[in-house]
Amino acid sequence: MGAALPDRRVLQAAADWFARLGDERAGPDDTRLWQAWLAATPEHRRAWDAVSAISARFDAVAGQPALDALTLAGQGRRRALRTLMLLAGAGGVGAVAWNQPASRRLWADLRTDVGQTRQATLEDGSRLWLNTASAVNLRFDATARRVVLVDGEALIDTHADSRTPARPFLLDVGYAQLQALGTRFAVLRDRGRAWLDVYAGAVRIQPADTASRVAQAGTRTAFSARAIGPAEPLDLTRDAWTRGELVADGMPLARFAAELARYRRGFVTCTPEIAQLPLVGVFPLADTDRILRALEATLPVRAHRLLPGWVRLEAT
Repeated sequence: MGAALPDRRVLQAAADWFARLGDERAGPDDTRLWQAWLAATPEHRRAWDAVSAISARFDAVAGQPALDALTLAGQGRRRALRTLMLLAGAGGVGAVAWNQPASRRLWADLRTDVGQTRQATLEDGSRLWLNTASAVNLRFDATARRVVLVDGEALIDTHADSRTPARPFLLDVGYAQLQALGTRFAVLRDRGRAWLDVYAGAVRIQPADTASRVAQAGTRTAFSARAIGPAEPLDLTRDAWTRGELVADGMPLARFAAELARYRRGFVTCTPEIAQLPLVGVFPLADTDRILRALEATLPVRAHRLLPGWVRLEAT
């Protein structure tokens, strides 16, 4: 008989650490604190192993083509939910895991898993691209063409509406609504904040709790429910992911590591002494291990595997 599961409070703490370390903002301090927590007691290690195993089973379910098809229908969504809860139902961890992004994406009309991208043509002729670990719901009706960004990043090239009068094209992130004004634009959502990249045309940003603003082509703008940041010059290579590439033109290594981590299961971190090393190149996202080998071949760094799925870039 296997060992009993750890106390529910310890499992909750392990789940909290799992979510914290999976955040793209996690850094070396988070890693050190997590390692200290992990080493404190054997029960912490057992709880971490249990949460990791549950997460792996969730990811396995999320990657099944059968479930990909099932999520297009209400009956399939209910079946997927039952399956996930059966997999995860270990004293409170099920609810924590269900609130993780990989689980929320199971409900979406269009979605991608970690490391995947996807292109789709919408019913009005507009084109949509989904970046890694992203999901949208489509809400087209007689009054509006609405895309709800559930998680991650989407790029949209809008098409003129064939109906008269023309319906507005809207993208909803929950705490703000964007209206495309004949445009090509992308939105990256991260919890309570988001970033808008406008490649052509213009986009009106309407947060829930502040005045609207129109963002023009060639700008990047951060926003939340309560504020819209200043417009900054847009890096026009940011949409390279739609072509399966990650472009670095003098990008600091720490930022590159954070971007690369979005396309891998696990974590990629960078030690402070090499964080500002500039990186130049075009890297194919289809093989992230190959990218790590390229970094080792071209920079004075090594990719140290701390744990399965956990890579830390260090100075050689």
